[in-house]
Amino acid sequence: MAAIAFSPDGAELASGGTDQKIRLWNAVSGEMLHEITAPEAKTLAIAYHPDGKMFAVAGVDGIVSIYDHENEKALLSWDAGVGEIFTISYSTDGAKLGVGTLDTNDAKIFDATTGKEILTLKGHTNNPISVAFSLGGTRIVTSGRDNTARVWDANSGKLLLTLSGHTSTATSARFSPNDTLIATSSRDGTIRVWDAITGTELLTFGIEGGAFNVEFTPDGEHLVTWDYVGIKIFTLEIDELVQIARSRLTRSLTAEECQKYLHVEQCPTEP
Repeated sequence: MAAIAFSPDGAELASGGTDQKIRLWNAVSGEMLHEITAPEAKTLAIAYHPDGKMFAVAGVDGIVSIYDHENEKALLSWDAGVGEIFTISYSTDGAKLGVGTLDTNDAKIFDATTGKEILTLKGHTNNPISVAFSLGGTRIVTSGRDNTARVWDANSGKLLLTLSGHTSTATSARFSPNDTLIATSSRDGTIRVWDAITGTELLTFGIEGGAFNVEFTPDGEHLVTWDYVGIKIFTLEIDELVQIARSRLTRSLTAEECQKYLHVEQCPTEP
């Protein structure tokens, strides 16, 4: 299994891999609901439409296909022109579909109903493997093998911000539910949180071995990451973070450590 996605209501799970099968599952019982034979040689990315009635599939052959729950045949298919596709993402209104790639340096945005290319996001110097839309739909964030994340205007494709700091592939980037923060994961062993407007780095979390992906919880107060080892959850509340740190440390943080990990000039005082 190389790709999975939950439906917006969490009741259904779609999966795909190397056997040219897309399977839909009941996310609670594990019962398989439907199986679709797909022409894609290997599925690497699946994304549900926000209404949950359709889902997009893509993979090594660079073809994007839109399916619904009733038909074996795709409702719409097109060649994205970026080679091997690693990730796909719908805008919150379902009108646009973003594509990240393992083969070129450009991410692309398509009209999700026609497959027509709307934008080409040029700026990464190595594969932009992650693409995500802001909740408001006005911005797009990408990240990739050039160790950066980049923020774009969703209408013009203009580059707004470059988030630099990771020292290895930035595996994913996501907006917070209120669009004020961006979280990035990397193979460099850190998760970083940035101000989505200014690009200022706000927090750095260490994670052994790096992470494949990062997501905000719906309330925006925690980050969820996963890797070969398992799933990890991080708090974004400074007070809670300091409490956890104090319970696990055998000494006080130095001023340098407070600046590096908490991004504050002065360490919090003892209660």
